[in-house]
Amino acid sequence: MEISVNTPVTFESILANLKEVTLSFEKLRLAMEQSSAEAEKQKKEWDEKFEKSRAEAKRQKKEWDEKSDREKKEWDEKSDREKKEWDDKFDREKKEWDDKFDREKKEWDEKFEKKMKAEDRRLKKLDETVNGMTKSNGLFAEDYFFNSFEKGKRTFFGEKFGSIRRNVPAGLEGSKDEYDLVLVNGKSIGIIEVKYKARLDDIPGIIKQAETFRINYPKYQNHGIYLALASFVFNQRLEQECAKYGIAIVKQVGNNWVVNEEHLKTY
Repeated sequence: MEISVNTPVTFESILANLKEVTLSFEKLRLAMEQSSAEAEKQKKEWDEKFEKSRAEAKRQKKEWDEKSDREKKEWDEKSDREKKEWDDKFDREKKEWDDKFDREKKEWDEKFEKKMKAEDRRLKKLDETVNGMTKSNGLFAEDYFFNSFEKGKRTFFGEKFGSIRRNVPAGLEGSKDEYDLVLVNGKSIGIIEVKYKARLDDIPGIIKQAETFRINYPKYQNHGIYLALASFVFNQRLEQECAKYGIAIVKQVGNNWVVNEEHLKTY
């Protein structure tokens, strides 16, 4: 609405203007009511759409939860089934392995037992052979020196002996002492240890014989005792040790036997 300043103002013009203003306000009110109704309509539509979306979301969530539970149950059942199958397979394979191990161990033990028995028999036979050879060599040495003493002079260690005895056992019951050759006279005893091949570690046992002989045969307490080592094999160190302890040496030289009494000691 435009009002010209040059137009004269009359009642009719004011009324017309007022009518026009009223119409404008009516149009504005109608427009506002229409806008409010449209807004209400849109709000209602939005609320309905929101409720539908919310209901759809709830429905989808329910379906998802049910599907998730169903798939989890199926997975658990599958997992349990596969675990049981794996456990059964493991137990079966373990049993097969244990049975195989036990079978192979038994076979190995049997083979080892047979081998050990065979080895024991072989070692026993070897031991018997060695002991037989050792005993045979020892008996040969004893025979040789005993026969040599019997056929030769009975003057040894600077004295004459009336008898020579062989393999003299201990006089006391329970004693394991034994003396290879023993020479006896009225005041002295000669004890001769006979070896096929003498060694250094024979010397302590020879020295001990002087003590054990007096214990086993008390009647010879006052007799002097001479010690000697007879052997086919001697070495320089052994002869030096015999001389150190006053033990006579009886050894073979060629076809004869020689008695070295240079460092002889009376025990």
